[in-house]
Amino acid sequence: MSKESQPVGAPAEKSARANVLKKSRQTLYRIAVSAVFLSLALVTKMFAGFNIPIFGAGGMKIGFAGIFTAFPAFLFGPLYGGMTSALSDLIGCVIKPDGPYIPWLTVSAFIGGCLKGLIWRFLTRYRAADGNGAGNDTQESGNRKALHPIHVIAGLLFVAVAVTGVSAHVILNHDAVMNGFAAYQDNVPTRGQLAGMELSGVSRAVIHLADYNKDILTVTNAADAEEIVIPETVLIDGNEEKITKIGAAAFSGCTSLRQIYLPASVTAIDDTAFDGLTDVTVLSPEGSKAAEYAKAHGLALRTENRDTEPLTVSSRDFVKAGSSRTFSAEGITVKSSDAFRRYLAGYINFVTVGLETISAAGIILIMLDYIIINRCRQKHKTGRKAGYLTILTAILLSGIVVTTINTEVLRVFLPAWNGRSFIILWIPRVIEEMLVCIFQAYVISILYSVFRDKIAVSGRARELGIRL
Repeated sequence: MSKESQPVGAPAEKSARANVLKKSRQTLYRIAVSAVFLSLALVTKMFAGFNIPIFGAGGMKIGFAGIFTAFPAFLFGPLYGGMTSALSDLIGCVIKPDGPYIPWLTVSAFIGGCLKGLIWRFLTRYRAADGNGAGNDTQESGNRKALHPIHVIAGLLFVAVAVTGVSAHVILNHDAVMNGFAAYQDNVPTRGQLAGMELSGVSRAVIHLADYNKDILTVTNAADAEEIVIPETVLIDGNEEKITKIGAAAFSGCTSLRQIYLPASVTAIDDTAFDGLTDVTVLSPEGSKAAEYAKAHGLALRTENRDTEPLTVSSRDFVKAGSSRTFSAEGITVKSSDAFRRYLAGYINFVTVGLETISAAGIILIMLDYIIINRCRQKHKTGRKAGYLTILTAILLSGIVVTTINTEVLRVFLPAWNGRSFIILWIPRVIEEMLVCIFQAYVISILYSVFRDKIAVSGRARELGIRL
């Protein structure tokens, strides 16, 4: 068929088919690359996540999965970022479960992935349109080394974080809530000691973060006697706390024991608490857990309700037993989980050392970013398309949003978090998210620069549908 005899519109139809095929190839490429990054995220989630102990008082979760879930959002847009993040959460819960699966956390992961892509797109387009760039996105000539406003703003924010951390450090040391550079479980006051101290508003706010962490008191041993009375409460530095558990083989050595009083405060008794003892009568209020235990284990039961005198001890009587502490009084040995002091030390370190570390790391990385950008300008007469601050802004803002949503979700679905103040749960989680994002952003900026340069050299970015 001659060129003149071809049907009208044939070239347009051929062009349309070519565009469809091109879009199909781009979609397949995006899916394949996103799948690769998803696989890397899952592998790091399984093998590379770990906890960093915070001066012996709890720890901070560090993970690297977010490094790889960010790439689909940056390269292909919000939808790919959202789907990759959601699948990372969903599949991660299957291959390495960490508690019950909560679908709303997958939804928040999708929202976070989409936000990364949206914030990234806004920042890169804004900077591309900015005549000065952002120190990262322009093709400036010359070797001008003036700080761009975004470096100044970020630097001032990190300075403000540093001032907050240092101020908290000074105030908490002045109020004797901590002693020295870092807080440890053994050198922070007990609830009873804090009740008698004059504290500033800052100290009270930090202490309030740990208020919900209750110490669990467990009877672990008792001196042999015909009758043993377990008191309902213990006064530790004047603060009253209830005995709630009877530990394993707690009374198995009491061969002379004939009757024992267990108060209604006891809600858990180990099956081996009375091993080797048969001729024992349990005295306890009607309907108590102790009464149920006696019936279930074939022990004689007599319902009785006594007013018991509390044990009185000081924190100086504590003996270390791992993260727990034990003490003895009136022939009874009690183990305290010491959860309040352990978490109080952790929260103190979050608002002091944590904020100071965040600010120091942020300022150092901003300086490195500025130096690298200016070297790129000197060598290539151009800055990088996407620098550290662009990446940090994208992942940090989305991370804070996800952390906020997840905190509320966990308050609803986790029984241990029910009724707890949102702000008390949110503050340490946000500080942790900030610190993790600071380091993740730098790793991403290095990997992204390598990936961008390889794709840019090949000249196939547009063909593959990659946004650089």
